[in-house]
Amino acid sequence: MIVAGIDAGGTSWKLIAAKSPGDILARTTIPTTTPTETISAAAGWIRKLRSEGCPIEALGLASFGPIDRNPKSKTYGLIGATPKPGWTGANPHQMLEDAAGLPCILDTDVNGALLAETMWGAGKDLSSVAYITVGAGIGGAATVAGNLVGAPEHAEFGHIKPARTDDDRQVFAGSCPYHGDCIEGLASATAINARWGLSPEQLPDDHEAWPIVADALAQLSVSIFYLIAPQRIILGGGVMKRAGLIDKIQARFVERTNGYRVRPEADHADAYIVAPGLGGDAGVLGGLYLALNAARTGQT
Repeated sequence: MIVAGIDAGGTSWKLIAAKSPGDILARTTIPTTTPTETISAAAGWIRKLRSEGCPIEALGLASFGPIDRNPKSKTYGLIGATPKPGWTGANPHQMLEDAAGLPCILDTDVNGALLAETMWGAGKDLSSVAYITVGAGIGGAATVAGNLVGAPEHAEFGHIKPARTDDDRQVFAGSCPYHGDCIEGLASATAINARWGLSPEQLPDDHEAWPIVADALAQLSVSIFYLIAPQRIILGGGVMKRAGLIDKIQARFVERTNGYRVRPEADHADAYIVAPGLGGDAGVLGGLYLALNAARTGQT
């Protein structure tokens, strides 16, 4: 069976047509602009592939949010209050399904990445895993005993508030329009740009930003560790591509837990807090997982 997996991010949409992670037939990336423009481009790519003989049968949409992922809800598929201009109140699920003329399975981008990682990546064979994505925003998801935390809704780990020094708080109030200096407001690409006037890619490795970002993400990891005690924490997203950042997070995690463990796995932070096994494809393979799993269970 050939399906389309879609990672609908706040900066870009990544799409693949595939039978499995090892059998990807085509891929493309589309800038995230307005809902109409972005979804029209995505649906156009899918229709073009089908017209050329690629028999895509279903779509898996792993979308940025907040988004209503509950199929029984009256607002299923609607994006809630988001800093992304023009997207609040949009329904990318329904719009894409209508434009492409194919059944579409929806979940959050981070849920999708987590599910893909537990099937094929760094969370394989584990029943309790947390996934954090650090990009334009910060999202989080977790499974406990194989079940998604928060289902049928979804969690928002990025809006937890970390501890800060008074001096640092006076320097930067945080960029989150809702909570100021939550994790997202301090460690996302948006926050980095707001505080230092440069994108993460433009900052040198020795810039003062990285210890601050690492500490915020380490505090988030500690909170997840103590709240749900997952067997592993996976950190993905564009900001996490920075060489050495995960090492800094691991070191701060060790310092902040200070020897108080709730799982023996955390005795080895370098194996407990890890990068996605699927690399930069974790999100789009999340979309693939959604579509393939729906077909397997008869949801499409």
